[in-house]
Amino acid sequence: MEQAADEIEKQLGPIDIWVNNAGVSFIVPFLHCGEELWDETLRINLKGAFIGCQAAIRRMLRRRRGLVFNMSSQSGKVGNGSYTAYCASKFGIIGLT
Repeated sequence: MEQAADEIEKQLGPIDIWVNNAGVSFIVPFLHCGEELWDETLRINLKGAFIGCQAAIRRMLRRRRGLVFNMSSQSGKVGNGSYTAYCASKFGIIGLT
């Protein structure tokens, strides 16, 4: 993310707006959701937003301005037994924000 943010600023100038919108979702009943799928979902959806926020905010603070938008989902407010990892990651994004 740091490298991407550096490249954005190099080509387009200072970052004023940053949108964290990456996400994956797998339809898997809770008891069939393995640890690998859980980790992959949270790594992309939640950790990705966390790292993106840090990369953007670090640059925005220097200029004392900027906006970060973290995209969550209605699944971040209501759980679903077939989307457990996805729901947990989207709940996490709300908490992160």
